[in-house]
Amino acid sequence: MMVSVRAEALDYAIAPTALQEQIAERGVDAVHHELFSHPMALNMFLLALDSGEDAWLDLAETFLTLSHPLSEPRIRMAVGEALQWAPAQVLQRPAFDLTRICGLEGMYDWRLFSRFLAEVALQRRVARVTVVSESALAERRRDCLKSLRKAQAEVDRSFSNRVPE
Repeated sequence: MMVSVRAEALDYAIAPTALQEQIAERGVDAVHHELFSHPMALNMFLLALDSGEDAWLDLAETFLTLSHPLSEPRIRMAVGEALQWAPAQVLQRPAFDLTRICGLEGMYDWRLFSRFLAEVALQRRVARVTVVSESALAERRRDCLKSLRKAQAEVDRSFSNRVPE
């Protein structure tokens, strides 16, 4: 998924190559601040990151090195979404904290307002992560599945005390 639409107020495309060039020219802090200060650009970035394509995951790793309290959770949620589309690509990156990404912190908030939306997303992630067969990823797959199952139990517990949908 290559997003190359220009976001208003930015003079470069929201595309991996353009963002990497900007980081090389101006530094990760400047590009991070600019990207996360423009809602349209940010949404484009996060939606592209959801795809789990390597170039977008590279950018996620770069931005996560900043440990910025406002962007870190949003990046974590987008990488969590990527588990549904490219689980091996997510699992192969040691920089990603799977306890958080595979847990509820790796889910968009809107999914957690509905038991159905949360369960569907978690079931899809469990199914996709389960079939990752690379032996080098076995331990990370196991850790992720453990966190996903814990998240499923938390969703069950959370919604068991609510009025049925």
